[in-house]
Formats: sequence, C-alpha cells, structure tokens
Amino acid sequence: MLTAINNIAKIDSIFSQVISARFNSTLPISLKVLEQIDPNRYLLTLGNKTVETKSHTPLEKGASYWGEFRNSKENILQISNLLKKPDFEQKKESKILFTFNQLNEIFSKDKPKKALKETILQKMSLTDDKKDFMQLGNMLLSLEENIFFIPFAYEKRRYFFQFKKKQKNDIVKKEKAIEFYASFKNLGPVKGIVKSADNFKKVILYLYYEKSKRFLKEQMKYLDMQSELHISKDIEPLFESCEKLLDIKG
Repeated sequence: MLTAINNIAKIDSIFSQVISARFNSTLPISLKVLEQIDPNRYLLTLGNKTVETKSHTPLEKGASYWGEFRNSKENILQISNLLKKPDFEQKKESKILFTFNQLNEIFSKDKPKKALKETILQKMSLTDDKKDFMQLGNMLLSLEENIFFIPFAYEKRRYFFQFKKKQKNDIVKKEKAIEFYASFKNLGPVKGIVKSADNFKKVILYLYYEKSKRFLKEQMKYLDMQSELHISKDIEPLFESCEKLLDIKG
C-alpha cells in the first residue's frame, strides 16, 4: 500500500502548476454568497472582491460554490454550472494543516496509517480549540474507514485531499491502485485513481468542469506517467465531515 500511496506525490507537479497558475475566466471560480438582493440577484465574494451577480439557480446565503461566469449585456456577472462545495469546504476556521513535507514524512513510515493516527491523537491532546478538535476528529473517523482525509497547505492556500486503497476486484494482479478526491479553488472537485506496477504508472482523473479538463490536459506533459482525463457530474468526497457527532459544549 505504501508504494501505491507514494505515487500520489507524482501528481504534485500537476497540482503545483494548477495552484501557481494565473487564473482567469478560462477556469471555474470559487464564490461565497453574502446575501440575496432580489429573486435572481445575489451579492457574492470572489476572492477579495464583492460583486453583484445574476443566477436563476437559488443560492444559499453563506454557502460556497464553484461555478463558471460571464458578463451580461447589463454588465452584471452571470454565474452558470454551479456546484455547491462539500461540507468540509464550507467552514475553514480550523488551523489544522499539513505540508507536503510533513505528509511525505508520514508516508515514508512502514505503517503510514498508524503514523498519521498517532499524529492526530497527539494534536488532539494538545489543542484547546474546538474547531481544530473537530477537524482532527473527522480525520480520525475517516481513518477508521481506511480513508486518509488530510487538509494541506501550499503557497498560503488550503486544500483538502482524501484517498484510500482501491479494492482488488477490478485490478490486475500485482497492480496497486489508490482512489482519491481533491478540491481546488479554481479547478473544482477532482477524483481519480493512481495505478502502479513494476514498470507502469497511470493516473485517471475525473473532473466536473470541461474547462478544468482542458487546462489539466496541457499540464499532463509534466507528469512522468500515463494519464486519462474524463468529465463526470458524479464527483463525491470519499468522506464527509460529521460535525454533529463531534460537537462538544464548552
């Protein structure tokens, strides 16, 4: 399992390109709903900007979404192809973040699951912050389902990454595979599979947005492995946060 997990690090080159790229209207955007102005108009935050937009799809106040945009004839920003972000993306107050170096250290252990669990328990014993405790608790719960659920930081941005060992019923003998889910500000959700054998490495990616697929197709040349890209409207996290279960008073 460790060998297959480590192959996920090979995707870092793509994600680094994505994170450091100069995004514009050629890619999806992240937005948060501040308030509803009238039945079809909303006030949103896009990065550090507050803008007015038109959406025929009802939006939830305070919620975060991915979407695509264009300007109308009235010079009002119109949002389309909206997708609400998962629950763990709606609240980002927790300060629990891992760096790639920290993750590489954990996954270099003989038993990465045990190493991550010990790290989580140590952090839980030291924190007095409720939000941090809940984030760590969800990470612990996901491990019980053999899912690694990790918030990580790169260039002052926060991302969520989940992965697990894929079942062997559709895997060739001696081939290892890891299934994963990741969320990115300007790509939307991404799910995929990393497969590896003796002299073979391949990543299969499923993206919600066609624009994201086109962008990543150009970045694949930087990755030393075979790749496939597909569009899917059925991209769900491997694990969703359980705030009520971990909620504590005080």
